This record gives sequence, structure tokens and C-alpha cells, in this order.
Amino acid sequence: MSRYQHPLSLLALSFLQVLLIISLLYIQFTDGFSTFYTAFFAATAINTTLIFVAFGLPVFTKLALTLREHSKYASAIVLYQLYLHIIIAAFIIFDHIYGRNYMAIFLLSPFLIIFFMTARITWRACFAVLGSKIYSIFATGSTALLIWSMVLTLLGLFYQHRFLSENLHTLVLIYFAIHFAELGFVLLKIKKDLSAI
Repeated sequence: MSRYQHPLSLLALSFLQVLLIISLLYIQFTDGFSTFYTAFFAATAINTTLIFVAFGLPVFTKLALTLREHSKYASAIVLYQLYLHIIIAAFIIFDHIYGRNYMAIFLLSPFLIIFFMTARITWRACFAVLGSKIYSIFATGSTALLIWSMVLTLLGLFYQHRFLSENLHTLVLIYFAIHFAELGFVLLKIKKDLSAI
């Protein structure tokens, strides 16, 4: 194992990620230190990429191989779930560069719904195979977000109210702030559970 893939490296990157996201949220909601927002955003994007490439890909690949023994369907879904993170990250970067674009949120909606469906399947498979209760909690959260994203998308399409698309936009940004803040810690948990099998 290279020192770059050592669990302590992931732990350090995870804590850095939390600090960066807290800083971004602080700047966003208070306008304090707003001149540093772009620098913090870039640092967060780089850190997320490091976590994703150095740790996410190997862990999810091993998870997919482990799940293949139980279900080829779940194994494929895990990999789709991993790659859907790229679309979500691209939306967040697009949103940062161009601001709130409500047409973009509706174009993202099908991918968002697929993301939450694959997340639900992934976490249920992890719970079935790895046995930790936390995966069941993640599956429940993914189910709730799947329902909310579908409801807000459909209401926004039928009624074309800016309010609904703003709520979906806010839901996406808050969820992914939390999601990317906990990403490294979740990877550590999956890695630990996989090594126990």
C-alpha cells in the first residue's frame, strides 16, 4: 500500500474536507471573507478529487467485486453510483461558475433521481453483505432524498414555479455539502468493513 493510499492520509483529507466545506458555508451565509470563496472552492474541488481518485475508485471497485458474489446487479449499480458523483460534482462547479441556473437543475434532475436510486440500492447491498447498521441509515436517507427530488422535480415541471426549483436547488447543494464532507469517513468505514470479510 502506498503512503498516499494509507488510511491516515484519507483521514487527514477527510478532516480537511470538512474544514473546507464549513469555510465555504460560512462565507456563503455571512459574506465574511468573500474574497476567499473561489480559493476555498478550488481547494475543496481538488481535495474531493484526491479523495475520489485515490480512495473512492479502489474502495468502490473492491466493493463491486465483493458484491458481485451476491448480486451482479448490485455490483454494476455500485459502479454506476460511483460515476454519477462526477455528474453531481460537475453541476456544483457549473453552479459556482454561472450562479443559480434553474434550467440546469431540471436538466440535472434525471441524473439526481438515478443517483439517489443507485445510492439506495448500493447502501442496501452494503447492509446485506457488510452488515453494519449505518448502511441501513444511508439507504433510508437516500430513499427520502429520492422521493423529495422526484416530487420537487415533478411539481417544478408541471407548475413551473421558481420556488420549487429553488427548493430543489437548495436541497441539492445542502445534501452534497454534507455528502462530500462525509465522503472520506464513509470510504474509511467501507474499507474497514471490506477488510473484515
